[in-house]
Amino acid sequence: MLFWFGTFFFWSALYVYGPVLSVYARSMGASLALVGLVVGAYGLSQLLVRIPLGYWSDVIGRRRPFVLAGLVLGGLGCAGLVLAPSPWFLVASRFVLGLSAATWVAYSVMFASYFPLNRAAHAMSILAFAGGASQAVSGLVGAGVMLGVGVGVGVGESRGARRAGAQSCWVL
Repeated sequence: MLFWFGTFFFWSALYVYGPVLSVYARSMGASLALVGLVVGAYGLSQLLVRIPLGYWSDVIGRRRPFVLAGLVLGGLGCAGLVLAPSPWFLVASRFVLGLSAATWVAYSVMFASYFPLNRAAHAMSILAFAGGASQAVSGLVGAGVMLGVGVGVGVGESRGARRAGAQSCWVL
């Protein structure tokens, strides 16, 4: 049960600001190209490090350091989004959040190791459900924050994104 909630909050912290991120970047003066970089930095960092991190955790045979590093990186990335003084800081923060998400490989392998081999699919289904549920719920929470503070009406854009970012740090 602890892993289920850990998974739920891990992914929530990475996705709660999704509905406000591009609007927030635009409110900070980012061009559409820079907004694309903000959004894409998350995937780029995963593309670069997810497989090497998985391989490295296999080589050293330990998962916990990678899981803990992912949590720390998630917190740093969330804080970076909340405190970002410029759109380029958003790019860097999203890159860090992608590094956090890249540690998911070690997290899922560690979780599966607590199950007998013939129950590995069951273990992965538990994590998949928790991750999907958290992304759906956090997207709704982020959208609710946007609506609650009037995103799209000037100053509310920044306030809504900062509130969503603060919530993502809190859930992590």
